[in-house]
Amino acid sequence: MPDAATAALMPYRFESDRYLDVQVQLIETQMGSAFFGSWVGAALMALIFHMVDALPLWGVWFGAYSVYLLAVFMAYRTGWVRHRLSPRERAWLMMGVMSLIGAFWGVTTWMVQSAGGDLSTLFLIGCVVAGVSAAAMGFCNSCWPVSAAHYLTVVPLINVGFFLHGGPHATVFTVFSLVYLLFLLKFSSVAEVSAKQSIRLRFENTELVERLRQQTAQADEARTQAEAARAQAEAASTDKSRFMAAASHDLRQPIHALGLFLEALGVTPLTDRQRGIFENAVAAWEASRSMLGTLLDYSRLDAGVVHFAPRNFSLQAVLAELGREYAPQAENKNLVFRLRDTCLAACSDPALVSLIVRNLMANAVRYTEHGGILVGVRKRGPSLVVEVWDTGIGIHADNQQRIFKEFFQLDNLERDHTKGLGLGLAIVQGLSRVIGARVGVYSVVGRGSVFRLELPLAVGAVVDAQGLDRRQLPRVQGLRVLVVDDEQAVRDSMQQLLTLWGCECTVAANLHDTLTRNFDRPPQAVVTDYRLQNGITGKDVIQALRQRWGPALHCVIVTGDTAPDRLRDAVDTGAVLLHKPLTANQLLHALVVV
Repeated sequence: MPDAATAALMPYRFESDRYLDVQVQLIETQMGSAFFGSWVGAALMALIFHMVDALPLWGVWFGAYSVYLLAVFMAYRTGWVRHRLSPRERAWLMMGVMSLIGAFWGVTTWMVQSAGGDLSTLFLIGCVVAGVSAAAMGFCNSCWPVSAAHYLTVVPLINVGFFLHGGPHATVFTVFSLVYLLFLLKFSSVAEVSAKQSIRLRFENTELVERLRQQTAQADEARTQAEAARAQAEAASTDKSRFMAAASHDLRQPIHALGLFLEALGVTPLTDRQRGIFENAVAAWEASRSMLGTLLDYSRLDAGVVHFAPRNFSLQAVLAELGREYAPQAENKNLVFRLRDTCLAACSDPALVSLIVRNLMANAVRYTEHGGILVGVRKRGPSLVVEVWDTGIGIHADNQQRIFKEFFQLDNLERDHTKGLGLGLAIVQGLSRVIGARVGVYSVVGRGSVFRLELPLAVGAVVDAQGLDRRQLPRVQGLRVLVVDDEQAVRDSMQQLLTLWGCECTVAANLHDTLTRNFDRPPQAVVTDYRLQNGITGKDVIQALRQRWGPALHCVIVTGDTAPDRLRDAVDTGAVLLHKPLTANQLLHALVVV
């Protein structure tokens, strides 16, 4: 490269290899079309050489130029340059390539001058070369050093022919050619800036796309993890439901039989000492039944088989019944238990409201050691609020939402069974959602708590159903009852109790035993366990017996299962569903409706 070109390039600083690689690549990709256009221009130069009778000289020049273009093109075409040289080395190589092309075109004025061409022919040659140089700008504009190498070679060499010719016109052309050189250098510099901006935008877009791809991948990974966590949680919930179902079923069987035996024993003559032992046994049975009942309530919520049947009812009847149950428990702990009478009525499901308030009262009695418990109702706009006050241990503000989580208990690290299972308030929360009520708590640690249940106020008439008790026994005397259960103890206890009630009781161990037995008169009611041997269920028993004796046959399913799918399956039969361990009054209630 001429010294002038080297000096002109010294102040320039190459960009980073990342940018330079793209800049040079843009030139390399256009090389084929640019070289072909340059070769066609060189062929047209034959007309000018013909004007000065220098065709042999033109032939040598054109041949050398063609060989040079082909060699360069093939070197780039094969990928040799790109794969063996760094971006910086490729830039310097391209500067050399374009500088030599400029030399080929620059010597044409000297060739025409030496062949005796006049000044007009030199002007024509200069204009053609100026046009070729301008065309090279579109080819090399992405990298200014490459363009500059070409211009700084071709323009000075063109002026050699004019210098040799001499004269004022040649001098004017030389001056204008130098001005044209400055224009080309400046314009190519601006073009390079635009090219760099385009390259920068390309890199930014690529980075944005890559960042978006990574974020999408991260989002997909997070979604996959969330789905895995949800599947794990669902599996854990299923395992929990299976465990509770299996555990409650296995525990309910003996407790259910024990309750029936105790009920039968209670109607027989007992000595005072036997009566005391009997009452202690009943108390222990009641405690066990209460804990399993809590598990059942929670499992029913989990299964989604709790049905909401709202109606207008008097709260006094519900609270009075609960007061009769919990007042003695409070008195046994030397607590004051007060229930304020109310004439207010609510529009909700009385059974579910009773269950919610029962859990609140049970918690109040359980966690209060000194002072007392107050239960009352007050009106608040279109609603009424049932309040359960206690002077117990109180609840810290950080735990006032956590207490509604299942199995969470305060002040029971030793897991004292007398303090329950930690499901009472979880059941309260779940039932409140079912009936569309709001439950709130306000508490001060060491001073006590108040739980509030807000219900809609009743509008219209209030009709309360009367509860069933032993006065209903005459209604079941002479009732023909078939009991199907695979547990011998349950069959015996059920037969003894129903016989004492005056029923005609027949027992069977399974469906086959039932279907092969001859009945003088068909039973009026069937009491069957849900889970029998050999995969037979109470649903199968009911379907077979109703097919035999008609769809109007009254059926009762007694189950210790709490699995959601089994509870739903039992409800679908249309039979009365009772849960082990059941009380005698629950069984009586189920049979009285016949």
